[in-house]
Amino acid sequence: MVYNLYCGPKFSPPPPGYSSSASIDPEPITPLAWKVNIDVAKIHGAILHNSFCPDGIRSFTPEGRARSEEDAKDPPKALYKLPSLFNHSCHPNSVWCCFGDVLVIRARETILPGTEITIPYDYKTTWISREKHLTPIIGGPCDCVMCVSERADGEDSYGLRQMLIEDMEIARLAEQVHIKRLVSTYRSDQGLPRAPLFAPYLYAMQSMDRGAKNRPDLLKSSIRMGFEALKAAGFTGIDTKLTGTKRSSRILPISKECLATCLVDINICIILMARLSKSFLALSEIGRAESWFRAAWWGKYTSVHLFIR
Repeated sequence: MVYNLYCGPKFSPPPPGYSSSASIDPEPITPLAWKVNIDVAKIHGAILHNSFCPDGIRSFTPEGRARSEEDAKDPPKALYKLPSLFNHSCHPNSVWCCFGDVLVIRARETILPGTEITIPYDYKTTWISREKHLTPIIGGPCDCVMCVSERADGEDSYGLRQMLIEDMEIARLAEQVHIKRLVSTYRSDQGLPRAPLFAPYLYAMQSMDRGAKNRPDLLKSSIRMGFEALKAAGFTGIDTKLTGTKRSSRILPISKECLATCLVDINICIILMARLSKSFLALSEIGRAESWFRAAWWGKYTSVHLFIR
C-alpha cells in the first residue's frame, strides 16, 4: 500500500487517481523476514511526499517539555496511509486534524454524493506562496479551482497582490487604501473566498472600533467591515442588516452549510463574530447582538480542533 502512494518523480509521475487494496484478513509478518523486497529509497520518497505532522505534538517533547525553536524547524512527521490517498485542493471541502496520534478527516462544507473529498496540503493565502511548497509534492502546478482562478487574474494582478500582502505594516496605517488596491487585483467575483482581504478588513474594523465611542455611524461602518472580513474568509449567507430587522435571534446570521476557508484562522473569525455581537449591543440592537453571539458559539463548537497550523 505504501508503494502505491506517490513516491516522487524519481519513481513515477504523479498518479491521476489512487487505487489501493488491502487484504481483508491481513497475515502477521515477521519483521526480519519480509515477503517482499524493501526499497528504502522508495519508502523515504513516500514519507517525504505524504507525511503529516500530527497536531498536539509540535510544541512539546514526549517528556512534556517545550520544544526549542531549532526543534520546531524540523517537526515530527507520521505516515498515515489511507489519509494519504486524499488529493489536494487549496479550496478543499474537508480538512484534517489530529486527536492524539489519530488523524481524522472532517468535512468543512456539505459534500454531495459522488463529489471527490479533498484536503489541503498547504495553508498559504496566495498561489505564488503556495506554489513553492506544492510543486515538489504534487509534481506540477496546482490545478484546483482556487489556483486556476488566481492565475487567471493575470501576472500583474497576482504579483501586486503578493507585494501588498507582504507589506502588512502599510495595511495597518492605511487600511482603506490598502483594501481598494487589493480588491483591484481580483477579476469579477468568482464566488471563492478571498483570504488575503480578511486581515485588511479586520484591521479596518478594529481601527473604527477604537474611535467609535458615542459615534453610531462609525460603529456601523465597523460592523460592515466585519461583514466583509467574514465574506473574504468564505462564510456565506451573511445577514448584513444593521437595524430594523424582525429576524429571530435564534436563527444564525450566517449559513451553516460551510465554514471559513482553511487559509484563514477560524479562531479569529469566531472572535470577530463576538466583536460584532458587542457592536450591535452598543447600538441597542439586542436581537442582532444575541444572534451574532450564537454564531460565535456555533463556530467555536463546530470547529474545535478543526483547523491546524
